[in-house]
Amino acid sequence: MQNNSKKIIVLVLNIIALVGNIGTIMLLGAIYLLAKFSDVIPEFAEILESISNSNISFLQQFIILSICIIISIINLILCRKYEKNEYKIAFYMTITTMMGSIYNIIAGFVCLIAIFKRNKEEKKAENKPKEKVKLLVKFIYLVLFVAIFIVFYTEIVANNLLNLNVWLIIAIFYGGRVIIAILPFLITLKKDFKDFLENRKEYIKEIVKAFGITVLFYVPITIIVSLIIGEDSTNQSLIKEIPFWITAILAIIVAPISEEILFRGFLRKIFRNDIVFIVISGIIFGIIHCMYKEDNLLMYLYILPYTIMGAGFAKLYTKTNNIFSNILMHFVWNSMALISMAIVSIG
Repeated sequence: MQNNSKKIIVLVLNIIALVGNIGTIMLLGAIYLLAKFSDVIPEFAEILESISNSNISFLQQFIILSICIIISIINLILCRKYEKNEYKIAFYMTITTMMGSIYNIIAGFVCLIAIFKRNKEEKKAENKPKEKVKLLVKFIYLVLFVAIFIVFYTEIVANNLLNLNVWLIIAIFYGGRVIIAILPFLITLKKDFKDFLENRKEYIKEIVKAFGITVLFYVPITIIVSLIIGEDSTNQSLIKEIPFWITAILAIIVAPISEEILFRGFLRKIFRNDIVFIVISGIIFGIIHCMYKEDNLLMYLYILPYTIMGAGFAKLYTKTNNIFSNILMHFVWNSMALISMAIVSIG
């Protein structure tokens, strides 16, 4: 697809999203104001009450729609120099797609598909040579992976630490994950860090592409699972029980480093076939995010969106072969999730 065609698609869809979001804000504002005259028009009071009882309050909807409007305006400005700003636009479209507004989901899906549609020359140029890994090294990483997984991601060790201070448990489990994951991967980390700094523009483009494509699959699956279950995941409920600043540290620092090194770095050393690596990495990533006991077995359907997410991270690693590209993408993803949590917590 030619850049001129892509530019037209992005322009039109951002205008549609902009008009739709402005219209929605005006409608919500009108309903809110009219509901104040509930003594005169009781029907509006009923509408206000039904909206107030929904999962997202008026204020939260205004914040989300306002963010989407601002981003749509930014994208329209960036379209003036589309070729230069293509990946910036893709990143912003990904953000609005994750926000959940119907206009932005539709606009985001079409725009991201158009932006990431590759021609034959791009397909030929994007394959990167794989490093060879000796059989002994594969075996060592396999043993390390299994040991770390058992210690830090199952209840075998955790059950023996329940009587410890909660801060000590956090330090052992989350600090330990980072340290023990980094140590055997230290040489690769040094090499990848230098490589990332030298080729950061190329890697950032790959991150934006992987981020956008992952969202295209993640969002609809998450919506379907949420509709089937009709409640928040236990994983999210547990997160809300600890202070927000601790959640932030664990989500944007500890998780990107420890999980990407273990579930992408370690597993890539073991599985060199791209498809096998992506599938196994995705499934394990999905399982570890849903390793909780539930009376409602349907809650385990959340394995599906987490698996999609893990597969997206794994796909990025096959493209860049640089763990820092994955850490950065994971950081951005979790930061978006934290921002969403912060908006939802506003009452």
